[in-house]
Formats: sequence, C-alpha cells, structure tokens
Amino acid sequence: MNEMDIFAWLDGVNSRIMQFTNLFWWPILATLLFMGSLFRMVPFQIHHTHSFTQVMLIYLRKTIFWGVVVLLFYPLVMLFLFLMVPATQPEPAARSPEVFRQWLVSLAMENWTLPVNALAVGILLNLLCSRYLYPVWSALMRKIRVRQFYDVQSDIRKEATRFKAKQFVPQKYYKKDKTFIGLDEANQPIHVPLDTWRETNMQIIGPTRFGKGVILGTLMDQAIRRGDSLMYIDPKADKFAPHILYQACLETGRPFYYLTLHDHGVGSWAPFAGGELRDGLNRLELSFGLELTGEAGSDFYKSQERRLLERAFAENRDIQDLYRVLEETEARRILAELAQWRSLRSLCPAPGEGFEIARALKEDAVVYVQGHLFDSVVKAATKAFIVELIQESRRLARERNTHLTVAVDEVSFLTSKPLVQALATSVGFQCNFILAYQSQNDLLNLEDRTLNPRYIYQSINVNSQLKAVYAGADQETAEWVASLSGTIVKDITKMERTEINETGGESFEKQRMLGSQEGSQLHSPT
Repeated sequence: MNEMDIFAWLDGVNSRIMQFTNLFWWPILATLLFMGSLFRMVPFQIHHTHSFTQVMLIYLRKTIFWGVVVLLFYPLVMLFLFLMVPATQPEPAARSPEVFRQWLVSLAMENWTLPVNALAVGILLNLLCSRYLYPVWSALMRKIRVRQFYDVQSDIRKEATRFKAKQFVPQKYYKKDKTFIGLDEANQPIHVPLDTWRETNMQIIGPTRFGKGVILGTLMDQAIRRGDSLMYIDPKADKFAPHILYQACLETGRPFYYLTLHDHGVGSWAPFAGGELRDGLNRLELSFGLELTGEAGSDFYKSQERRLLERAFAENRDIQDLYRVLEETEARRILAELAQWRSLRSLCPAPGEGFEIARALKEDAVVYVQGHLFDSVVKAATKAFIVELIQESRRLARERNTHLTVAVDEVSFLTSKPLVQALATSVGFQCNFILAYQSQNDLLNLEDRTLNPRYIYQSINVNSQLKAVYAGADQETAEWVASLSGTIVKDITKMERTEINETGGESFEKQRMLGSQEGSQLHSPT
C-alpha cells in the first residue's frame, strides 16, 4: 500500500466522520445536555454512604461528562484529518481552514436551537420533578414501605368512622336468658346474661340523633317481653318510645300506663301523697330545696319552715290542702313553691284519683312518664317521681313479683342524691337503671347547684357497669372512653425527619426514630 492509498483511506474516514457530524453530533450533544440537566451533575464522586441508585446516577453523570468532552474535541479531530489529507479536488483552496470553519459555522447555525432547547427542557423537568413529583413519590414509598413496627396512636374519632350503622331486626337476636345489646364489628350479637343484667346498671351516652333511642327502645322492649316491670322517664316527649312500649304490652298482655306530668297530656299524679309519711316529706323537702346545707344563716330559716311543714304535712299531703293550711303561717318560701305547683292540674288530682306508683309496681306494670325540660316545676316533679319510685320499689321489694328496670332519658337534668345513691344499692330491691344523656360534660354542669358535680359524675360512672357510647363527639367523653379501653405499650414513631431541596420540594428521609409508649388502646383526640 503506497502513500496515496493511505491518504485516500484517511479521506474516506474523514468523509464518514463529517457525515456523522452532519446527522448525529448535535442530537447526541442535545441528548447529553438534556440528561445532565435532568439528573443534575452533582454529586460527582462516590461516597460509602451512597445507595445503589445514587452510585448508578454518579456513573451516569460521569458518562455524560466525558461524552460531552469527547464531542467538544471531535471537531478538532475532524479539522486535523481535513487538513492533513492532500486535496483530491482540482482547487487546493477546498482544503483550507476557512472552508472547514464555514462548514462548521453553517452547521451550528442550523442546529444550535436543539441543544439549547434540550438543556432548557431538562432544567424545567428537573424543577418540576424535584418540587412536585419526587415529594409525591417519597410519600408513596413511605406509605408502602415494609416496617418493623406498624403501631400508631389510635384516635377515637377515627375509630368511630370505621363503623357504619347496621340495618337489622333486633327481635331476631332476643333470648330469654340474655339481654341483647347490639351487633359487634363481625355482625355477631352481643348478649349480657340475664343475671348480670339485673344486677348492673347501664349508661347510654351520645348526641341527639346518634342512636341512643334505638338501643334504649330495644332494651325496654326485651324487659317487657321477659316479664319485668318497666318505668321509662322521658323529659323530651319521644315520638316512638310510647308506641314501642304499648305494642310490647299488647303482645304480652301486660298493663300499660301513660302519664304526663304537665297539663298538655293525660293522667295526673300527687307528688307527695304516695308511700310512707316520712318518704313523702323527704320528697317535698328535696323538691322545695329545704334540705339543710350546713350554712348557719340559711339553715336557721329552713329549719323554722320545716317545723311548720312537718306539722301540716302530718295531716295534709295534698298540695292544695297544704297551701290552705300554711297560708296563714310564716312559711313564705314553702307557700311560694306550693303556689307554683298547685297551678298544674296534673299534680293536683282529686282525692282517691291519679296515678299510684305502688299500685303499678304491684301490678308489674309498664309505665311511660313524660316530663318537660323547659318547665322548672315539671322538672322538679319528675325528680320527685323518680325518688318516689326508688322509695316504693325498696319498700315493696318483698311484695313485688318481678324485677324492675327504670330507664331515665336526659338524666343530667333529673339527677338527685337519692338517684345516684340508689345506683349502688338497687340490687338489694330488685331494680336496675338505664341512664341516658348526651355527654360526660353534662354531669359536670348540673342545674342543681346544691349537688356536687364530681360526686354525681363519679357515682354514675362507677355504678353503671354496662356502657354504650355513640360517636365520642366531645373531648370529655372521648377521653373518658379512652381511659376505659385499657392501656397497651406501643412502639411508635417518635421522630421522622423530612428534607427540603433547593426547589422547595419536601421528601421523607430514609430513617425514623422509634420509642415505646404506654397509652390507651383507644386514644382520645388531642
């Protein structure tokens, strides 16, 4: 092979290189610039803390860097080959540097927008990915990661959302020797043995329209059908409860009484005429606020009026008669109270008429009693009715044939010392209570200022062993339910850091700090 053959071969190589440059040099440069701006060129050195993905990115960056370096030196190689090979054309000027420069400049003028646009698109995509896409990806990977511990603090508000209202017919789950409470999460019936039911009280807590009336109606329906006596004290005039009780009595042949303690209904009742003399006097003193409180000033005047009252009450237990007897005395406070009570026809039946609690207990009857939340006298009379019911059920315990269940709705408005004291002793006279109210906070904000709210709160909670709580919508009730759920030790995340990149995107770091913590199984909201 002679010298001309070598030059001819080099000329062919140069032609192919220049042809390659015409077709691919600018697209390859644009691709490298796009990838470099998209993946960024830092970090460039490998560190022992880097993950496999980070190491691969570093190798990619080095490949991009050296690829750009090679492309930038590529025109110098072409120029060298272009000038060292003798011209084969007739015109020697065809191999001059000026010709090569003009060719390279014209090629750059045609393609310069390609690498510039690629660089701009890469920077823009990197910005969008770093600020928006990568934080979403980081959150997704955090969500699906395989953890050593999955414990988190539970929240009663979230627990409540896991359960939906169930549609079922309660009668399908009735049993003679058990009381049906409801269905559990697996739609299995929850029953309480009858002996346990009759020896325990139950409280039902929840806001209006959350289902208190449903469970209350179911419990009362079962009590009637198993043959127990039932007294339902309703200060709100429930639309459905009287019909539930009446229908159950019709189907079982039980006596049913409907009594309203206000003048816009049916029936009447003498608040202080029933039971033993001393019991009636205690109800009157409780209703009129004549109990001694330990304050010397007020107790002195109360004791004077009580002396006059006791003398009159021994002969007259009717409200109208008491007013006439005491009208000429100095018992001004009692007269003012009697004046309000005697204005209600429902509380002043004629002698020998009106509803009798003792008679209803002996008949094993079912009684619906309707009060009124916005009439102070009716509300006080409703409290007196509950007290007489407790007194008579205790007095007639040996004469009664059946167990007695007393259901009191909105009990926070009807609370009294005799009621909360009876919760602890009701087993002794065949009686248990169902107490319904809206919130634990109701027990701490009683209308009757003579009562100790903490004592009432503690007594009702301690002596009501069965509890049904709906929603846990307020802070006090939620914390109380959480305290009842028991404690458990959980390994929870104490700290989990995030990293904010230069574009403002936030991502989770690949570490979290764990710690053991004891808390309620159902954690209350904070």
